[in-house]
Amino acid sequence: MVTKSGSPSRSSMASSSHWENYWDGAGATHDARDAAVTGVAKSEAFQSVWRAFFDQINAEHDSRASALLFLDLACGAGVVTDIAFSALAAPLQKELCSFGVDYSISAARQFSSKFQSSGVCANGVVADALALPFRSASIDIAVSQFGLEYAGVGAIIDAGGLIAPRGKIMCLSHYRAGAIEVECSENLRLADTILSSEVFGFARGLFVQLGDPQAPQKLSVALQILRGVADESPASAGRRLLTRLVADLNRLAARRAAFDPREALGWIDANAAEISMYRDRMQSMTGAALDPVQIGEIVERWKANGLEVDDPAPVVMDSVSAPSAWRLSARRP
Repeated sequence: MVTKSGSPSRSSMASSSHWENYWDGAGATHDARDAAVTGVAKSEAFQSVWRAFFDQINAEHDSRASALLFLDLACGAGVVTDIAFSALAAPLQKELCSFGVDYSISAARQFSSKFQSSGVCANGVVADALALPFRSASIDIAVSQFGLEYAGVGAIIDAGGLIAPRGKIMCLSHYRAGAIEVECSENLRLADTILSSEVFGFARGLFVQLGDPQAPQKLSVALQILRGVADESPASAGRRLLTRLVADLNRLAARRAAFDPREALGWIDANAAEISMYRDRMQSMTGAALDPVQIGEIVERWKANGLEVDDPAPVVMDSVSAPSAWRLSARRP
């Protein structure tokens, strides 16, 4: 079941379309849907952090109530809920009633269908992270991985107020100047380079009637420049995206007589839209990363709300030396 709640905040409305596009499956065969979001979420380092969190809950099970309300905030594909259902002890799994909350209708729908098909208590909820439809002090376990921070520090602070007595919350949030943000910044640079090159406009000129007679030459020059940019760029999702695009457009230009103009134009426009939305996702990811001052504000506000807060800790991803995420965790006595 998917339920909707509340009116969207301006910040959510301004940044939601590119994420709805992502979770709706647009570009599913493209490199735009790769490690910059989903693959990173499955890092062994992050899974280890979550397993340790759920192991602690297992150890304290005897002192808990018989029913547990579990909240996966900005749930996306439900990666953390997946780990919960595998890491929590069998008696706890039976007692768990989970809600996956996301601003994206498609994400919430996927959450519901994914877990309900396994016969567990799981419901997708469409809601703004700044207007969650849950009572204060009503949630036993709240989690979030790379999601709440998109709605701002206030959304993480508010989530702490949902925690019930003896309940726990943990968030993994993007780390300012960390490994993920650095790659997202590089992906953003390359997406901006693609869009500013006018390569899609030149490609359209190959197929529109009375188009620019210089379009083939302009496209060739633009693709040469983009190929050079890709060759000089470090390995990243954006580089793979750019390399694939240059190869595809070169094939399109070389065999343009074999393509139906309407189909070719549709393909070009779809790719232009996908790159634009990819660019917006990378910008929102870099803008969401938290610095120590913001982390300190969250900690102080959680403490003021009666939570016992663990010291924030950086999480280092596999084979990467720089931190990638903040671990924020707390409990209500």
